[in-house]
Amino acid sequence: MSKTLRMFARAAALAALAMFLVGCTPTPPPAPPDTRAADEQAIRDADAVTIKATAEKDLDKAMRAWADDGVSMEPGKPILVGKDAVRKEWQEFMAQPGLSLTWTTTQIVVAKSGDIAYQYGPYEMSMKDAKGKPVQGKGKFLTAWRKQADGSWKMAVDIYNADGPPPKPAK
Repeated sequence: MSKTLRMFARAAALAALAMFLVGCTPTPPPAPPDTRAADEQAIRDADAVTIKATAEKDLDKAMRAWADDGVSMEPGKPILVGKDAVRKEWQEFMAQPGLSLTWTTTQIVVAKSGDIAYQYGPYEMSMKDAKGKPVQGKGKFLTAWRKQADGSWKMAVDIYNADGPPPKPAK
């Protein structure tokens, strides 16, 4: 075989090998659709229902936003794990005389994966102490949300703290 023919044969073999290797490279799966805007709106909607239910002292409706394994971390109290524990605490909380609690979302961030998100912002609360005097408080909250198998969003973890020292007990 002539030198030129051998070089041509080698080039052809390398080209065939290169085409084979390119053909064997797996094509990456298409990226999942970006649902972050819709997920953010779903969280805003669920949160709005919870805000309204809290104002109306509708415990059942307020608890719909919580995951069964939800965690609540309130200042000065042990961590509450599970919807039943959170429900018991909220039931006692909602029974406070003159209770008013509102919160405003500053931002919701949904993970690109579309399965977790967090929300944060300020809250304002007022109630009456044991002597009937008004007590007011302001603070901030952070809530982690988790998408459920049915596509709904539930609160997985909720934590808040006051902007100032706790109110002094009535004398």
